[in-house]
Amino acid sequence: MKPGPPGSWDGEVTANPRIYQVNGQFINLYTGYSAHGTFWGIGKAISRDLMTWHPIRENPLIHSGERGSWNHANIDGVCLFRRFTGDWCLFYEGRKLFNTFTTQSFGFSTCPDHNLALWTPCPHNPVFCPTQQPGDFDAIGLLAPVIYRISSKYWMFYSGFDGEKMRTGLAFSSDLLEWNRYTGNPILDTGPPGSWDSHGAILINLFQVDGIFFGFYEGMDIDGFLAVGLACSTDLLHWEKVSIDPVLTNGESGCFDEKKVCSPYNWIHNGRLYVFYGAHPVGERPGYTGLATGELAEWARNARTCVDEISLSKS
Repeated sequence: MKPGPPGSWDGEVTANPRIYQVNGQFINLYTGYSAHGTFWGIGKAISRDLMTWHPIRENPLIHSGERGSWNHANIDGVCLFRRFTGDWCLFYEGRKLFNTFTTQSFGFSTCPDHNLALWTPCPHNPVFCPTQQPGDFDAIGLLAPVIYRISSKYWMFYSGFDGEKMRTGLAFSSDLLEWNRYTGNPILDTGPPGSWDSHGAILINLFQVDGIFFGFYEGMDIDGFLAVGLACSTDLLHWEKVSIDPVLTNGESGCFDEKKVCSPYNWIHNGRLYVFYGAHPVGERPGYTGLATGELAEWARNARTCVDEISLSKS
């Protein structure tokens, strides 16, 4: 996907894709912004084949808030899932100040039906905030919430910023309002000095092959170049990187993804793995959505994208 026409709400960026299948149709909930990043929104595009996408006319579904609000400066990194009550929930990042991760927190909106058209913000937003405690991995800002129903609780994978690096952590809730951070955070750490992921390791969504969970993650080096790595876990609490090298890297000079390949989101369909990603040639603007795909290896034929609910049963 490319940015919309000049002057449109997504005229500068259409990136950070999140892929789902609702009511028999593939949808992409993506981040868009224009006017030099002063208006942010979440758009919806539809597809029948995962290759060609058509934004809907009603976009954006939700957008950044009014001056002084908790999400005035941006709205990004969405996660769609069904609550235990059966309605739809859209979790997302928001921040009050421009050009800084400081104050970046999480909130959510709800929708009663699968049309995903009318969203009501939670009156308690933001519901999950940085700790503001020096030394915590998530002291300054938060990114990329991904939520699953596991047993009777919501498990939220998210990334925290401490002023220097971004790492992945985990938190638990029974109502989406009160959250308890996992005492073993961060669950996915950055690489050693000089490595391609020395300053960022942001786990996005998961897929499962029998009893093993895998997750693509966004890695960042000291110069801000982004690429994609792969990590695995058997219990969702302890993660190991599959390789010391990235599995998806930025493109050549002049390509649409020359500097940044970020926000990798997997979808498995008909024996193929699709990895959608955000892409930037230079800086933050313009921003695109890219796709890498391939057939699953024989050992991964039973792979499936984790959606909504995960069972940790050993059977």
